[in-house]
Amino acid sequence: MLGSLPAEKKLNWKDYVGPMAHAYNCTKHETTGYAPFYLMFGRHARLPVDILFGIVNNNGPTDGEQYDDYVIKLLEQLNHAYVTSQNSASEAKARQKHNYDKRTTTNSVLKIGDRVLVQKKAIVGKQKLADQWEEKPYVIVNKHPTLPVYTVENDTHKRTLHRNLLTPCMFLPIEDPIDVNVNQHIIKSRSWKIKKGRELFESWKRKQAHLTDS
Repeated sequence: MLGSLPAEKKLNWKDYVGPMAHAYNCTKHETTGYAPFYLMFGRHARLPVDILFGIVNNNGPTDGEQYDDYVIKLLEQLNHAYVTSQNSASEAKARQKHNYDKRTTTNSVLKIGDRVLVQKKAIVGKQKLADQWEEKPYVIVNKHPTLPVYTVENDTHKRTLHRNLLTPCMFLPIEDPIDVNVNQHIIKSRSWKIKKGRELFESWKRKQAHLTDS
């Protein structure tokens, strides 16, 4: 939201944190279906625009209503809001996961025993000069039966990652070969010469940088 400020106001961005946080908290959230303010206090916020348009906001107890009755009604409203928002969030999560999986690369199927590099997710922004992939290769040791999720391993780490975070690198060496048991067959990774592997790795990084620039 702060990024939407005009250039001349971005220098004083801290002055707009409060108003923008208030606007966010009073706005209906796409995922939950409720404004954060309502989920916190069980009522809609009273805004200056309500006075401007003469909108009556019956959030508090009505005339003649007992305090205990109002508390019970408030708790019922909050409980309904919590259940509804949780269901909406679960549906949104499943929908987002489905859309994410659809973008997975399908023309390059990875197999158990393949060597891969893992993308560095800590890098923020374009950063053309930064390495986009971890230097040490991994070996695929398992694949989820229905999802594009793989378990990869090297001599120091074992991780479970989505296909979008992996790229094949069969030309790279593994200094310490890993034995992988799959269906009672042992897949032994070949160890290539380190010097030749480093040269190929540098060549591959230059190609990746060229594709990123283009």
